[in-house]
Order: sequence, then C-alpha cells, then structure tokens
Amino acid sequence: MSNSPEDTVWWTCFTTPLGDTYIAATRQGVCKIALPEETREHFIVWLHRHFKPAHILPHPGPCMEAIEQLEAYFGGHKTRFELSLDLRGTPFQKKVWQTLLQIPYGQTISYRQLAEEVNKPAGYQAVGAAVSQNPVLVIVPCHRVISASGHLAGYAAGIQTKRWLLQHEGILLL
Repeated sequence: MSNSPEDTVWWTCFTTPLGDTYIAATRQGVCKIALPEETREHFIVWLHRHFKPAHILPHPGPCMEAIEQLEAYFGGHKTRFELSLDLRGTPFQKKVWQTLLQIPYGQTISYRQLAEEVNKPAGYQAVGAAVSQNPVLVIVPCHRVISASGHLAGYAAGIQTKRWLLQHEGILLL
C-alpha cells in the first residue's frame, strides 16, 4: 500500500449498457474498473487494499475522460483507448496486462498465445491467473483472451459480460 499523499484515488459510478460500472483513477491514470458483476463493496475493498482510506475520495472529475471514452466504446464510436493507466500489480501481472493492450479491437488470442507473447510458453496457467487479476476491465482488454479451442473461458465480470463485449466488437463466437 502506498503512503504518499500523491496517491489520492478518486472514484465514481456510471451507467453502461452492462449496468452500473465503478471506476477509479489516480493522478497517474485509471487504476480500477469494476463491471456490474463486481459489487460496490468488492470495488471499495480493492481500493482499500491499494490506497490509504483517507486517500480514497468519491469524485467523478478525474475519471471523466475515461468515462467519455468508455461511453464512446459502448456506443460503437471508439475502438482504441487513449488513456493513462495506473496499473497496480506484480511485475509479471503488469507485463501480461501491457501485452493485453496490444490485442486489437475485434480480435482474440488464446491464453497459450498470450503466454508465448510474454515469453512464458509453458506458463499459460500463470498467464491466465494474471489475466484474471486485471484491474482495468475493458480498457485492458482481457475479454479478448479465449481458450485454445475458441471457446470462452473465465472472465472476472462473468462469461455473459465477456460474450457481450466480444459480440459488441463483432467477434463471432463458437
């Protein structure tokens, strides 16, 4: 947990086609997005694990650019996000998440392919665990990772949400 006053985090809730979505951002960028499957309580617990409670403030201002870009994505007007991120995780997790950012809109890769991309060809289960801990859903597009057979595999916000996001991007599913 950080002790610096510069690590203030602001959060808010906004509505998407999926339902109420929570978002948090620091001065460095977006650090957390919780889609409707994740409760407000789980979202707040995550914030408390990563920030001092006194530094967690409900205020939409610092989140507005991200909200506008997400609304454009959900509206079918944006295929690439141009946002600063403040990814909080282990070095390996961050490497996996940075690699996820390279998956183009409307395309998928398998967990095995992702493992090869991060130079852990035998570590697809470790890669899958890192994917499941992605704190910035949608913007860091972990929904674009599927099983080697082409079927949907787990998703922190639920398989139906993953299916919706992929279909929204024009991906035909098995």
